[in-house]
Amino acid sequence: MRKFKFFHRIDQFLLRHYPGIWALQIHRLLPWALIIIAFTGLLVYAQSPQSYSGNQMEIFISWLYFFAVVGLVLWLVYMFRFNPIKNFGKRPPMDELQNLGITFMGIVLLATAPQIFFVARNIRMHTFISEPELAQNLNKINIVLSMNHSLETDSAMIRASDTNRRKYYLDDPTNTKYMDSVYFDKKDSIWHCYDLNHFKNYEIYYGDKENNEVLTGKEIYYVLQGLKTRKDTLRILQDFSVAAERIGGVKLNPETMYRYLIKGIFPANSIPDYRLSLVESTFDDYIREFKSNLNYQLKYFTIYEGLRWNEILRFILYPSFFITLLILMFRNMTLKTFLISIGIGPLLPLVVFLTGLAFGVHGEEGFFAVVLLTYIIIWLIYYSCRNSARFASISGIALNILVFVTPVIGLFFEAWWEQNYRHGIPYELQDHAFLDRVRLTVELVEIPVFLILLQLVFKPLYIRWYSMPRE
Repeated sequence: MRKFKFFHRIDQFLLRHYPGIWALQIHRLLPWALIIIAFTGLLVYAQSPQSYSGNQMEIFISWLYFFAVVGLVLWLVYMFRFNPIKNFGKRPPMDELQNLGITFMGIVLLATAPQIFFVARNIRMHTFISEPELAQNLNKINIVLSMNHSLETDSAMIRASDTNRRKYYLDDPTNTKYMDSVYFDKKDSIWHCYDLNHFKNYEIYYGDKENNEVLTGKEIYYVLQGLKTRKDTLRILQDFSVAAERIGGVKLNPETMYRYLIKGIFPANSIPDYRLSLVESTFDDYIREFKSNLNYQLKYFTIYEGLRWNEILRFILYPSFFITLLILMFRNMTLKTFLISIGIGPLLPLVVFLTGLAFGVHGEEGFFAVVLLTYIIIWLIYYSCRNSARFASISGIALNILVFVTPVIGLFFEAWWEQNYRHGIPYELQDHAFLDRVRLTVELVEIPVFLILLQLVFKPLYIRWYSMPRE
């Protein structure tokens, strides 16, 4: 810390004016968390949107999570080995509620660092394009499609028109399985398109049927397989753009064309449903549908597919909150008591489950009742041992479990109510959005309530346990 004068000044300022916050050593973690967030965000934002597909980024995020967890464990070990609180004359633990808040913010930053990948990707995917640029490049694509004269394929072809109006024809309009049955093979450096169902002379047209300009199997291949084979697709698009410039003097960036492939203008991964549903559609419909999808994603703050903002809140908030509680337990307990508490924690749900089975409990309501009964029993165990130095470890373990379980008691009551709601109303009539709002409200309310309980109830209990004589 002394190597960086700015951080050293912060360290000295906290030491002089806020020794409780300084004792947490959280200020040593925050700068690195901010650096990780900034570096990861810039790295992802600087990349082209089409490079997000594949597993490389997933591996990168997995390793980032791994190192974050390892760093957190090492930080815990460091804080226990060099606990600065010991130098302040037995300062009572949890003496200031702000310690919990600052620790929580630090852990949130640590948990957010890997998530910045998805945030940066979302911003990058939705800001790299404007409507005028979209219209201009789509017009270029239309011109190139209409100019290209080349070899026909064995079994299928796409015909191009120079008009903005698009229309798809099939010899048999009732057949909707054709595009699902296509595969490609490369012979004599030309991509050939085959029909697995052995339909003959099926043709998919752009524009009027009388137009004689066609696309080769190469272009069919890039349209259908763009997302899966980025390298080959870019090579094909490069040849495509060179031919377009040579034939008609139209300059077209292959990277730009590929962006529109993955953004859904030519949705390579959903041709069977998307294209056949665009009968009678116009060029303006492409832009309108594109903007509609974009607005829908921004409305629900979609970071990646299937995950909305309330789920992201749970994904970051709860791990951060419980890691914060673990840190407080770690620093306010002896090592033996803390390790036993951590060992008992994963076994407790199993014991509750087996207890419910032993008493013949069936259904969610019965197990909810067993959980609440176990919670009450742990309280009784703590109160029966709280004044005994001989059983100080048992009372400390019970206190740790109570602190860890209390924040989720509200969720048990919400789940109990939700089960009764679902059983009383048919599935078709259930308001799932209402259930999501109720669940999220309970989650957001129970944390402030727990902080109040922590200050009014658990803080005196921890101070009492901390000052107990030991045998």
